[in-house]
Order: sequence, then structure tokens, then C-alpha cells
Amino acid sequence: MKTLQFFSFSIISAVLLAGCGGDEPLRPVMLRGHVVSTSGMPIQNAVVSAQDVNDQPITTTDVTDVNGAYELDVSRARNSAVKLRAAAAGYESFPSGIRRSLPIDLSGAVRQGEVLVVSGLETEVTLESIPNASNLGSISGTVEGVGALVVAEGPVVRSAVSDLNGPYVIFNLPAGTYQVNAYAAGSQFVPASANVQDGAQTSDVNLARSGAATGSVSGNVNIVNAPGGSATSVVLVVASTFNDVTLRGDVPPGLRAPHTGAPNVSGSFTIDNVPNGTYKVLAAFENDGLVRDPDPNIAGTQIVEVTVSGNAATLPTSFKITGALDVTSPGGGDGPTAVSGTPTFIWADDSSEDYYTLEVLDTTGNIIWSDPDVPGVSGSPTVNVIYGGPALTLGHTYQFRATSWRSSGGQEPGPISNTEDLKGVFIIQ
Repeated sequence: MKTLQFFSFSIISAVLLAGCGGDEPLRPVMLRGHVVSTSGMPIQNAVVSAQDVNDQPITTTDVTDVNGAYELDVSRARNSAVKLRAAAAGYESFPSGIRRSLPIDLSGAVRQGEVLVVSGLETEVTLESIPNASNLGSISGTVEGVGALVVAEGPVVRSAVSDLNGPYVIFNLPAGTYQVNAYAAGSQFVPASANVQDGAQTSDVNLARSGAATGSVSGNVNIVNAPGGSATSVVLVVASTFNDVTLRGDVPPGLRAPHTGAPNVSGSFTIDNVPNGTYKVLAAFENDGLVRDPDPNIAGTQIVEVTVSGNAATLPTSFKITGALDVTSPGGGDGPTAVSGTPTFIWADDSSEDYYTLEVLDTTGNIIWSDPDVPGVSGSPTVNVIYGGPALTLGHTYQFRATSWRSSGGQEPGPISNTEDLKGVFIIQ
């Protein structure tokens, strides 16, 4: 198996690069790559932009040419990282579902003429097609003054991120009426209404700032039974974008504790500058060796929803966080793994378990195969299970998730732990 540095779908964060050597003056950094389908065909008219590590847009949008090529001027110094976003009519956007962006290291930029260029596998983006998409329309417009997460709620819920100058487009919307809102730390926006016709673009759906005060969300995490991790992070997900199977959703720029940097929350936290809206609060979502305790019979293990309306919201209970089941393969690192043939899922044994459950999800979060009774192991540090579901599609992305269970004193079995939210991802090649 070969570990990829990208998710056939995109990446994560653009960096300030400080010159290619001590005496070289500061130069623009260009990201150059292609957007293609899972069959390798170029996708024309895809929109591509970049964000920093806090999901804040840092470039304008480029539109791919007939060869699927794009170019983004990152205009930063040479020592950080960026996220790519890509979307196109008839294709699932990137990132979405189980796919996420991974950091692109700009320190390896190569001089080409007067610019420094980053290109290669990490700037190649693969989008998976949406079946029967010919009658789907789109909404476009501008967000005033700032890059933001833009969410359209109607017959379906879809989202996009406006670029550095505010333009956005949300693709693949069935006909109907939508409410469109924007979310970014420190800003409030006036919602707009849009009516989408079959296969048509609804343009000039512009979102103006309202000037209303933002709020905050505060709470606590309680980390127990976690030898592999001592600190975590907390994010706010717009509730309408949350998927109950993947346990993921869209996080507006800046709505994370800590606001920047590595996870450092071990007790109390506060997320400031929260715009009005309803959010799911997710703790231990990143790859930090920790997961939300999955046992629903223990206080502090439920996914919390909070509504903010210019107020300081305090969560009523602490989040109980526990150690994750470490993923060996596929997808044991920060990125996905390329897999040929039938995958074997390998994860660390939980010494307290009686048995495991295993699920395999497709790109959008549908469970395509599960094994509800994987026997516990004894004398082995890992659990190994061969995939036994329907044929997997070449070029598509999947994720496996394992949960350990224990029976106690004749009671109903309860879950103990599970693999991390962002690991276990693989691409069939």
C-alpha cells in the first residue's frame, strides 16, 4: 500500500513562504494543478480556491480550462500550509462527505521564471460524479467583505466557501426555494432567498453584513482513559450540514478552539465571535489520539446542539473524551491510503472489549457494508478483518470505522471506544 499526500479530492492549508534561501527576495507562490474525474478525465469549468489552516479564504477563485488546469496565486511567505477547495456542476464538491483537505507544504516550491510554483500529486484534485445531475441548478453571488461558509437550505442542503473577494457558487441543487446564509467568525449576514429552476443558475444572490453583535460558545471537556492523547480541539458545525452517519459537517472559518494551532483543550474552552445560527458542537474531531466517548448511557457523550443569537451560550455538560482505537491500515496516517484489490482493515485491539462492530462508508456517508459481530482478539495487538461487501468502485473514496463493545453484569452491551473520525480513509486504485 502507498500512502497518498492528498485525498483524491483536495488538501488543506496554504502557507506563508519566506523566500527560497536567505538572500532571495519574497516572491509570489503559485499553486498549479488539475481537477479530474475518477476516470481521469479533465473537468472544465470547475472552481478552485485555497484557504489557510483556519479555513479562511486566501485566494480568489480560478476556473479550470479545457484540460482541467488551474492556477492560484497564494501570495504568502514561504513557511506555512494551504487547503484546496474545488467544485463543479455534476460532481461532489471537495472537501465533502468523508473527504477532507490535507496540508500542502509550500516550502518545497520550485522557481519557474519570476514565481515559485507548487505542483504535483498534492495539487491534483479528483471529484466524484453525481448520478442523474443534468437537471441540477446552482446559486451564485457575493458575500460582503469577507470569505465565509455559504449554506443553501431547501430541498437539499449544500454549501460552498466564498473566495477572498466574496464571490461564491453552490452547485448541484434540485429545483426549489432555498434560504441562503453565510457564516464566518466575527460577522453577521442578512439571509437571502433564492428560487432555483431545473438546470439553471440563479445569480446575484448577494449576502450583506447586518452589523449585529456576534456571540460565543463555552464549555468543558473531560479526558479519561486516554494514554495516547492529552489535549483536543472543539469545532462548531452548522447544524443543517451535519450528517448523522459520517458525524461530520461544515465548520465556518474561525469557529474552533483553539482558534489556531495544534489542539490544546484539556478542560474549559470558549469559541468567540460566533454568528447567529444553530450548531453541532464536536469535540475530539481532529486526529489527536482521542474520540468522543461513544457510550450513550454516560453523561457527556451525546452530540450537543446549541443555538446562538448574539448571546454567550454555555453548554450544560462536559464532553467526555476517551482514547481512540488506533488505525493501522488503510488510512492510518493523516491522509488516505491507495488500496488495490480487497482491503484488509487493521486497528489496535481494545483490551477491554468483548467484540467489535465494523462499518464501511462511501464518499457521501452511506454505509455500504457492516459486520456487527467481529470477535474480540486475545494475544494479538491488532484486529484484522477482510472486507466482505459489494465490489468497490475504482477511483472512489471509502472509510472504515470500528467500535469496541463490552457486556457487563448481564446488562445490554455498551460501546467503549472507536477509531478516529478522520482516519481509516482509502482510495481504490
